[in-house]
Amino acid sequence: MKNINVVKYDGSIKPFELNKIKKMISYYSEGLDINPLELESKISVKFRDMITTKEIQEVIEHTAMIMATPEQPDYAILAGRSVLYNLYKVVKKNTGIDVSDDFFPIFKYNLEHGIYDNSILNNKSLEELEGLNGILDNERDRSTTVASAKSLVSKYLTKNKNGITEYPQSALLATVAYLNQYIESDIFKTEATTDYEYLSKKILSLATPFRSNLRKLFANLSSCFIIEAPDSLEGILKAIGDAAKISKLGGGVGIYLGKIRPEDAILKGLPVANNIIRWVAIFNAIAKAVDQLGTRNAALTLAIDAWHLDVESFIEVKTEVGELRDKSFDIFPQVVITDEFLRRRDEGLDWYLFDSKEIIDELHFDLTESINFTEDYNKCVEAADAGVLKHFKVVKANDLWKRFLTVYVETGDFYLTQRDKLNFCNPAYKSGMVSKCYNLCTESSSPFKASSDPIEEIIDDKIITTRELGYSHTCNLLSINMAEILNDEELFIKAIRRSVRILNKALRVTNTPIPESKKHNDIFATIGIGTVGVSDWMAYNKLSYLKEADHIEIEKIYEKIQYYAYDESCNIAIEQGHSFKAYDQTSFKDGYLIGKPAEELQKNSKVGLDWVGLSEKIKANGIANMLLVAVAPNTGTGALMGVGSSYLPVFSRFFYEEFGKLLVPVPAKFIKDSFWYYNEGSHVPTEKIINLTNKVSYWIDTGISMELVINPNITNIKNISDALVKGFKENLKSMYYCRVLDVADDGSIIEDPNSKKKSTCVACKN
Repeated sequence: MKNINVVKYDGSIKPFELNKIKKMISYYSEGLDINPLELESKISVKFRDMITTKEIQEVIEHTAMIMATPEQPDYAILAGRSVLYNLYKVVKKNTGIDVSDDFFPIFKYNLEHGIYDNSILNNKSLEELEGLNGILDNERDRSTTVASAKSLVSKYLTKNKNGITEYPQSALLATVAYLNQYIESDIFKTEATTDYEYLSKKILSLATPFRSNLRKLFANLSSCFIIEAPDSLEGILKAIGDAAKISKLGGGVGIYLGKIRPEDAILKGLPVANNIIRWVAIFNAIAKAVDQLGTRNAALTLAIDAWHLDVESFIEVKTEVGELRDKSFDIFPQVVITDEFLRRRDEGLDWYLFDSKEIIDELHFDLTESINFTEDYNKCVEAADAGVLKHFKVVKANDLWKRFLTVYVETGDFYLTQRDKLNFCNPAYKSGMVSKCYNLCTESSSPFKASSDPIEEIIDDKIITTRELGYSHTCNLLSINMAEILNDEELFIKAIRRSVRILNKALRVTNTPIPESKKHNDIFATIGIGTVGVSDWMAYNKLSYLKEADHIEIEKIYEKIQYYAYDESCNIAIEQGHSFKAYDQTSFKDGYLIGKPAEELQKNSKVGLDWVGLSEKIKANGIANMLLVAVAPNTGTGALMGVGSSYLPVFSRFFYEEFGKLLVPVPAKFIKDSFWYYNEGSHVPTEKIINLTNKVSYWIDTGISMELVINPNITNIKNISDALVKGFKENLKSMYYCRVLDVADDGSIIEDPNSKKKSTCVACKN
């Protein structure tokens, strides 16, 4: 190639050298099942005079992406290596520090330039931090697919005005350093090394806020929050402000609106209260106005009870029915149902919608806080029939259920929470600490309580405001990657135990967005262990989501996670000399685990675990965390790890994800050897996923994000309804969003990324 020059990263101009390109492709190809010569032949025609080094990398990257197929998935890894090589050059240009310069130089650069939070120096000396040199292993980047690499670059690395300022592995080790900053000096390096090993080898994966934020100023590590809006203007406005603060720092927010009085309720002696959708509209505006650290829109789920008098208008806020000005398209509505609602639905009975404020005024109890809901609800029905309650409405329970499902299918993001099943596993429920709804992704919940309305005093021209502090549900998340662990039972148990340790350290280092969140951590210390790569694990082991018998193998995974998480949390309580603060108000001391007697768990164990012995150990020694297992959707985490998300089938064995203007190939991890063993979600009947989730939920103390793919070719709304009702009567606690597939005239699913009818999802939250 004559007369071709290359513009280097530093701006210098050098003659084009084909041998360097060949060496680069050879390096990228090491260990992969590809033919380097085939790639070379396709890229050689694309070089021109004054091409930049960055453009050369992009030619290699884009060509490799085109060549990636289900038969040759390793080209996706080669393209990922090209992305990261380019990243290495960019970071060196921005910082002057090479990727090979070990951990401390790049760490110190970010510390000195105010990109990292220097408060770590209050707990760890520079000498201790420099002692982490030698741990970092950049070779672990080489298994990264192109989709994972692009996700990493776009969301997980720190930046200044010039661009990214850290390398992927140095960022992980920095995160680990901050995580362990309160660990004693004599074991600091050992603990940091262990955590780094689990994270860098992709055995464990931190949730997005955790991985993105820790090492930055004001680092919130929590993904999940639930706050409550009380029935007062001051309280509602505070909830609006709290939702904005949480969103600003990267958290998803659940907001319980069930206490707000309904339309035409008495307000200052007059029946003039607004419909709840007026408040929904304000939260909707917050969702649009306050983004999450500049990386994604705010995400809010607003919840009310199925007995709330405004529930019929509330469920329509995202449908195409009614006035456009009554709509709120940027929030996710959530309705809370109960055993009593399901009973009345089954028996064709009436369902009463009530005014929560009138119940308090006339019957002197708060139905939203009830720990005997069925009994208290029927007291309200009797009072309505007797004329004591006057502001109510009677509908058919089954008609309301049908509308719930219709809205779910129409919009894709209408959530249901089964309050009785949620609280059955809430250890503090019988003490009156109630979980009233789920968080944004419906896998995390615990008791929460709004702060009191403010009392204001003017002292020396200053307004002094005081409140009685409530507590807001807060949870940090981490996932176990079953696609890396596979069938290594010893590693699996160690990974569960390490997960508990990491999340407990996170409780200490996180900066909570609101004080109610910190109080919640202090009282309950809830954490959330989830999973990624279960679909890959299934394919690797030649198991099928279509076979009910194979579902038992998934059950075993979650039984083990819950069991060993409990056990390790108990070990931590022994080491620290105390349990979480609310322990004495929970059912742990009575021998209950996951809301059940230990004898029942042992009888039903799928793997023969000693649940009775574990219960006795906890009764004797306490436990560090009230709730421990929360199986989040983990779509982003799965993409970063290059594996399937959560516990569900892959949406597709091989598909393209959009990054900017590029369509990036995403092959399933074991596609080459296990192609036919991957079940695609669109080919698994929805009711099978509901039944699987119902069984798995038996072994999970907090929750699980059940995303459904509805394929009209293989299921119908009656089957889905029957499966949901059965699940909600047994163990199922929530229903997350769904995708309704777009089916062509011939009955096929439209999946071609270049098709004019491009999207396979016509009703989808994402």
